[in-house]
Amino acid sequence: MAAPSPAQRASPLPFLFGVATATLVPDPDGYVAGLSRVAPLRYAAPLVPSKETETEPVMSK
Repeated sequence: MAAPSPAQRASPLPFLFGVATATLVPDPDGYVAGLSRVAPLRYAAPLVPSKETETEPVMSK
């Protein structure tokens, strides 16, 4: 029963980091590019689509 308490106290830290960095970087593309540049490479694996998940774009009429 004691485990959720420290986790709940620590959860505002990532949230406040995200709010601060999102407000300090005016360009959304620069924000995403900067985060992906400083993130470890193992975090990029879920972002890279595999051949099985690639689909053709849907053309709207």
